[in-house]
Amino acid sequence: MTDPSIVHATGRKISVVRIYEASEVNALVEDYLAKKGNNALERWIKPAVDRHDVR
Repeated sequence: MTDPSIVHATGRKISVVRIYEASEVNALVEDYLAKKGNNALERWIKPAVDRHDVR
């Protein structure tokens, strides 16, 4: 079982460092609900990866 307060606290921490944008999350959810598959998932995760790529 997950403690909802931990989930929300973690979400706030991630939001502060701007790992993702709300528009990216919303678009990802839309694509997920439309069953667009893994390519859609990768499409919306890539901007966050690009912003925080430390290679």
